[in-house]
Amino acid sequence: MKKLISIILASFVAFAAFAAEKSIPAVMLQDDGYLFIEEDGQMNYKMSIPAGSELEVLTVKNENGVVVPELKESKRLIDKKLVACKCYHVKYNNKPYWCLTDRIGLNEKIGIIIERYFFI
Repeated sequence: MKKLISIILASFVAFAAFAAEKSIPAVMLQDDGYLFIEEDGQMNYKMSIPAGSELEVLTVKNENGVVVPELKESKRLIDKKLVACKCYHVKYNNKPYWCLTDRIGLNEKIGIIIERYFFI
């Protein structure tokens, strides 16, 4: 009986680990989309990737036990003002980064840019 309970507990632990590792497929919507790494409490630019690049958005469970994208709020300096922005925790080429939420499309496999606008 103890062996059966051990097997059930081991299965539960393995399933819980699998559930915690879920990710959401995503695609970079912007050409030269920025990826950041967190260092010393700051989001630092690490690299740019092309539009259409596939990413994985990492997930966590919220206070209600629902699996949601891992999100972190940060501040950006735009026109000498601090502006709040949100970043998803992502994996690109099996390495963890952070990416602005409005730069990627969740649950997408490919992205097609139809037209690009430039504002001056």
